[in-house]
Amino acid sequence: MRLPNLNSLRIFETVARHGNVRIAAEELNLTPSAVAQRIRRLEEELDHVLFLREARGVSLTEGGKVLFGEVSRSLSILNHAVKTLSDVGQSVLMSVPPSFGVKWLIPRLGQFQERHPDIDLRLSSSEAVSNFFADDVDFVVRFGVPPFGDELEWHLLSPVNLKIVYNPLYLESHPPLTGNNDFTGHQLIDDSHQNWTKVIGKQNGAKLGKTLNMYQTGLAIDAALCGQGLCISPFVLVSSYVSQGDMVVLGDVPAPEHQGFYLVYPKGRQFSAEKRCVMEWLRQEITAGA
Repeated sequence: MRLPNLNSLRIFETVARHGNVRIAAEELNLTPSAVAQRIRRLEEELDHVLFLREARGVSLTEGGKVLFGEVSRSLSILNHAVKTLSDVGQSVLMSVPPSFGVKWLIPRLGQFQERHPDIDLRLSSSEAVSNFFADDVDFVVRFGVPPFGDELEWHLLSPVNLKIVYNPLYLESHPPLTGNNDFTGHQLIDDSHQNWTKVIGKQNGAKLGKTLNMYQTGLAIDAALCGQGLCISPFVLVSSYVSQGDMVVLGDVPAPEHQGFYLVYPKGRQFSAEKRCVMEWLRQEITAGA
C-alpha cells in the first residue's frame, strides 16, 4: 500500500484531536468542506472508515484510534526534528504546573542562569499533560500518578511526601496543636486536591476546623505563610520555607502510591545537550533539596 500524503495525515490528526471538523479547519486555516473532502479521500485511499459522523462532531473508529496514535507520535517526532534543525539558538521550552513553577522553579532560576548563561530557558504553565506536537514543548513536569500516556516516558523527580505545615506565628492567636487528628478551633487551608476533607477527615477520630478553600496549592501555601492557617503541601514546594524557619511541619499526610512530580516527554525524543542539561539540573536540584 502506498503511503498517504503527509498533509492528509496532518489534517486527519487535527480532526481526530479536536473531534470536530470545523474547529480543525480553523486551526489549519482551511474551509470545513476542504477538510471533510481530504478526510474522505484518505479513507478511500486506506479503504478504512476512520471517523463516525455524529450530530456534534466526529469520533474515531477502532481503526481510526490505532492510526491516530501512530500518526500523532510520528508527527511529533518529525516536528521536533525540524525544530531542532532550525533552532539556531539554545532555546528550551518547558511546561510546569503553576504551583511548582512559582514555589520551586522560579526561586531557583537565577542560580540556573548564572551557571548556564547561554541557555535560553522558556517556561509555560499548565496542569494538563501537554500535546507535544501542538504545544511545541520539549518536556514537562507534571504532578500525578503514572502512567501518563502510551506514547510518553516519565521519570520521578520527587515523591509527593505530603506535610501539614504552618507559620509558627499562627499559634500566637490559636489553640495549641496536639497532633494530627484534632484541629478544633483551627483554620484549615485546602486546595483543589481537598486533602483536609478527603484524607484527614476520613481518619478515625479526626476533628476538623473551619476550612478556607483555595484553587491552587501555591495559593494555599501563601495563605499559610501569612499566618492564616494550616495547609497540606508536597514537601518539595515548602522545603525552603521550613529550612528558613518560616514554616513548621506538624506531621505527614497519607498519599496515593507513586504520586509525585514527574518529568514527562514523548518516547524516542532526542534532546540537544542544552535540553539534557536542563533536565539533569532539575533532577539534581530536587534531589539536593529532598
